[in-house]
Amino acid sequence: MKYEKNINNLSLLNLEDEKPNLNLVVIGHVDSGKSTLMGHLLYLMGEVDEKTITKYKKQSKQDGKSTFHFAWALDEDSEERKRGVTVDIAYKHFQTKNKNITVMDAPGHQDFIPNMITGTSAADCGLLIVDSGKNSFDAGFFSGGQTKEHAILARSLGVKKLIICVNKLEIWDWSKERFDYIKNLLNDYLLSLDFKNEDLYFLPISGLQGVNLIKKPDDLTKLLWYEGNTLIELIDSLESPSRDYESPLRFSINDVGTTKVESLQGFGIFGKVESGVVEVDHEYLITPLNIKVKIRAIGCDLGKVNLLKAGTTGELLLLNDKSLPFDDIRYLYFIILFNYLII
Repeated sequence: MKYEKNINNLSLLNLEDEKPNLNLVVIGHVDSGKSTLMGHLLYLMGEVDEKTITKYKKQSKQDGKSTFHFAWALDEDSEERKRGVTVDIAYKHFQTKNKNITVMDAPGHQDFIPNMITGTSAADCGLLIVDSGKNSFDAGFFSGGQTKEHAILARSLGVKKLIICVNKLEIWDWSKERFDYIKNLLNDYLLSLDFKNEDLYFLPISGLQGVNLIKKPDDLTKLLWYEGNTLIELIDSLESPSRDYESPLRFSINDVGTTKVESLQGFGIFGKVESGVVEVDHEYLITPLNIKVKIRAIGCDLGKVNLLKAGTTGELLLLNDKSLPFDDIRYLYFIILFNYLII
């Protein structure tokens, strides 16, 4: 049995000429500062403008959450802002010198573990945020918290590389002793989960103050003991997995529901292209249901696009068809090529 491809004039050769894509999931115990750190990073990278942050500062102060303005760049839902915790996965995009980065900010609260799994299953590597505060660290690491649980789930779902940010270290006056204590505990634990030493990267950081996000502080003499890279340098140095563009399409489904791609609205499927390419106006098959669907539109971090290639995440807006059993489409089902000829 062999497969004859029908690529419809798509040039696969051009796909490898672009910057490689890296899918990065942000995990960690509740209130470790994940959304604040990533919101601040996006602001410093120019993905969130000054006007927006100024507006969030004013609104968050009025709501009695004066330090949440950077977090609101990711926690856009009213429930998330009211509760002060991330509920659903937030997807954002930015570019480094060498890579296109898709960030998936996962909820840290134990009630939303299924949502965390959804984001992590699409990740190439992870960013583990750890609150260095004594009570907060102990709650996440020693008391059955999500620091350990998220690390276990990340490794089980195929994440091999982790950047571990020891956050809020300013409350310890940038103590190397505190940093080393947390690093040693976490390093031993992560090695026990079959992570490798060469795939673990530790750095001291302050998400709220922006220390060590994109540049080292010139005037912070108390952090001179740290000679490593900044967060953005570490992210940019991570090796992107090799992508299989030429094999048949395999699109893993992570979420389903009503969605909107620009002006078009309808039933959508969110997930990751594991191999091949998915295109607008093409017909595909959802397995194991074996139902035929046609892609009406494709959306991703960059907006509306005509295709998604292997290694990228996005949502597929299906052509409206009342006969389709939308309620039967499940997490981790797959979309595969329908127009392959079996000879």
